[in-house]
Amino acid sequence: MSALAKPLLGIFLFTFAAVSWAACPEGQKQTYKGCEATEEKVTEEQLEVIEVTSEVLELGGFVSEEIQIGVVESDAVEMSVSVGGIDRGDDWLWRSFHVVLPGGDFGTIQGKVGLNVAWWFGSERKPDKISMKFDSMTLPSIDYQDMRRCGFFNTPLAREDGTMRLDFWRIPRIRESHCIYKKLSEVDQAAVTAFVNQIETIVEKGTEGASDADYWKKIAFRIRVNSPFVLSTATVFEAWCWDADKPEVYPIISSNCKQPEHGPIEQFAAGLKVRLYLENDLLPGG
Repeated sequence: MSALAKPLLGIFLFTFAAVSWAACPEGQKQTYKGCEATEEKVTEEQLEVIEVTSEVLELGGFVSEEIQIGVVESDAVEMSVSVGGIDRGDDWLWRSFHVVLPGGDFGTIQGKVGLNVAWWFGSERKPDKISMKFDSMTLPSIDYQDMRRCGFFNTPLAREDGTMRLDFWRIPRIRESHCIYKKLSEVDQAAVTAFVNQIETIVEKGTEGASDADYWKKIAFRIRVNSPFVLSTATVFEAWCWDADKPEVYPIISSNCKQPEHGPIEQFAAGLKVRLYLENDLLPGG
């Protein structure tokens, strides 16, 4: 090979290598192995739109139902109610609902709410028991061992199966219910309060079109009127006030009722007044 040919061959090989190095398709780079895909950098904007699905969680060894994905703003959640169960026996009635409520300080509230009506000496129109039932999936702080100390009855309102009942009809059981409610965590107390405050709307939505809808609406009304005895921070020794026009029962405020004719009266007497008022408003059916 001549002296001139050698430099020309070198220039040719350099040019060929440069062209080959730059010939990789978009999204790939040249390495000693040839063209390889470049590593894509994920930006913060892209991270925000990555959707975590139940399939992704299950592939990672998680149970999707046990994980809360993100925080749902309360103003983006609408109240929803669906039927959970309907049953009846010779001396009792039962309905339950799956409920989602727009949250307050603790976010969205959801769970299963049961309603139980029973009678032994009365009848369907004059029940002896009206209660709400919750399970530990709805209220994780239910503690049977602690709550059973609240009552001295053969059938405690807190059960070993992780469920609890709040009675809104029998005066002794209302006091037991108040004790049980106070043993819940702050978050669970807020959940119970939300369910009870919305019980009339929950029942209205959950019984729409049912033949016994009016009956359950009256039951919900009785729960709502009696609820301050269960949910209030007042003790059994504090005075109460009763406004029959609303109707509303409430603990005394700064040693006075809102109106002189409302009281004050002792809690047991207030409970009897509320019970008499509600019993005069007969339940439909029967």
